[in-house]
Amino acid sequence: MLGAILENHYAMLFFLKKKYKVHVIELSSFQLETVKSLDSRISVITNLSGDHLDRYKGISDYVSQKKNIITKNGINLLSIDDIYSRKIFNRKKIKNKISFSLVDKSADCFANNDYILDNYFKKNKKLFIKKISKDLEGNFNIQNILIAYICSKILKIPESNFLKVIKTFKGLPFRSSTIFTNNKLKIVNNSKSTNLNSTINSVVNYNNIYLILGGIAKEKNFEILLKYKNKISCVYTYGKSGNFIEKKLKKELVVKKIGKFKISYQTNLQGY
Repeated sequence: MLGAILENHYAMLFFLKKKYKVHVIELSSFQLETVKSLDSRISVITNLSGDHLDRYKGISDYVSQKKNIITKNGINLLSIDDIYSRKIFNRKKIKNKISFSLVDKSADCFANNDYILDNYFKKNKKLFIKKISKDLEGNFNIQNILIAYICSKILKIPESNFLKVIKTFKGLPFRSSTIFTNNKLKIVNNSKSTNLNSTINSVVNYNNIYLILGGIAKEKNFEILLKYKNKISCVYTYGKSGNFIEKKLKKELVVKKIGKFKISYQTNLQGY
C-alpha cells in the first residue's frame, strides 16, 4: 500500500512492477491533476470537503480533480454522505458504481457500529460486527471497515479473513492513535487530521473534549465546530493560524492560545 505523498511517485512505479495480485494506492488531488486516464479495478471516493482550497480556485475545481480517480472499466465505490460525493454518484455517465453510507440505509451498502447491511452482493444481508480493533474506533473507521468489506467481496476474499483483520488491525501512528488512557482520561493523537471534516469525524466520538487546533489552516469555516460545542470543554490554539481559529470560536467556546506546541504528557498528567 502506498500513501498519497508526492515523493512516492518512484516508489509507486517500483511496486507496480512487482507481481503482486493487488496494489492499493492512495492518490491525492495533487497527483490526480496529471491523471489523463485511470483503469483501476476498484476506485474509491470516501468523502469530499473543502481541503487544499489554497491550491484550487474553489470547491468545484477541487472536486473536478478528485473525479479523475473514476475508473471506466472497474468498479467505483462512492460515498453518498456528503453532497459532492453524492453528486458524483448520481451522474448517469457512471454505470459501474456502488454507493455506501453511514446514514442512509437505502445505499447499496450501509454500516453502523453494530452491523453492515449489504443490499448489493446479497439482498438485505446483515453482517454483525462484534469485535473490532481499538485502532478502528470512531465513526470514520466504520466507513473504512465498510469500504474494506465491499472490496473484499469484489476481490472474493473470504468473509472470515475480513472479520479477522478488523479484529486484529494495527493502525498508523498519529491517525486517531490512543497515546494514553485510564479510567479518567484518554488522549488521542489525530494530528494526521488535516481538514475540518476529519476533525469533526473524531469530535463526534467523544465528550468533555480538550481540543488542540493549529498549524497552518487550509480552511476558514472553523465556526462549523460550534455545532459540537456541547462536546468541547476547551480549545487550545497554536501556530500560524492560532489567532484566526481563536477569533472564529471564542464567542461560544473557551479558547486558550498557547505558544510553541510542545506537550510532554508523561510529566503533565499528575492526578490522572
